[in-house]
Amino acid sequence: MGSSIISLGLGLGGGKSATSSGRLPGGGGSLSNLLSINFDGSNDVVATGYAPGASSGFSISMWINSSNLSSKMAFASNGTSGGSPGGFQILSVSTGGTNSYDNSFYVLVKNSGGATSVNNSVGGYNARADVCDGNWHHLCFTISGTSVKIYKDGGDSAGSNTQGSPFTTWTAGVSYDGNTGNPYFLGRNGAYTNPNNYWMDGNQDEVAMFEYELTGAQVSSIYNSGVPGDLSSLSPTLWYRMGDAVGDTNSSGGTPANGESIGTLKDLGSGGNDGGQSTASYKPTFSNSVPS
Repeated sequence: MGSSIISLGLGLGGGKSATSSGRLPGGGGSLSNLLSINFDGSNDVVATGYAPGASSGFSISMWINSSNLSSKMAFASNGTSGGSPGGFQILSVSTGGTNSYDNSFYVLVKNSGGATSVNNSVGGYNARADVCDGNWHHLCFTISGTSVKIYKDGGDSAGSNTQGSPFTTWTAGVSYDGNTGNPYFLGRNGAYTNPNNYWMDGNQDEVAMFEYELTGAQVSSIYNSGVPGDLSSLSPTLWYRMGDAVGDTNSSGGTPANGESIGTLKDLGSGGNDGGQSTASYKPTFSNSVPS
């Protein structure tokens, strides 16, 4: 079975008016959120084609739903096909045991000069358990220089959940400056094609990337008490609505529906990195499971 890659090329992003189906593109007003995308944990991946420009700050926001606590998983990564690191990679390590880094967040920072800093135990043992419990959760990862912050559901870990306060922080040994030239992939460890390559098992929705550090207040506003909202005012560089944008299609070019393979993902950010149909035999599928 071949790997499932949705390849994303360049297109024109931007908001559009609502349609009679209620599939709002995110250009203003409230959002109709009907679909997400599901990764099967073995070969599904979205290749964005988006490589960040030079900046000292960066943020990745997404909603996830997974119950997998036994596999290594990549949430977003821009590593190379040879396995070299990208600028800001977010993965999660699992060994199926009780090591100090088991089910922690794996964060890697690389600058344009090639210097790298990595920490495979950000947040501590079992840190991802709160967001891999079979329910929808919001995750946000930010960096400014060497300062890395991770937010879960708009704030810290489940139980106290102070809005706008990061769940965990880490000071990297390398200062982020963007501009490494490596495009982002969702659901896999970048362009690397190792058979055991951190395949995502679960759903992602409303994925957005920003070429600046989101504040705690902005992260809390994105979480919006568990209901995804319009991100336009935050000026994302990349924003995929995962089936709910005007311009999103299934693999046949039609309107997306539950269980259908992905064709196109419309980028509503300023970068204009639209999704293109893949020639691979296996693709992520649209799902009617959404955060609400």
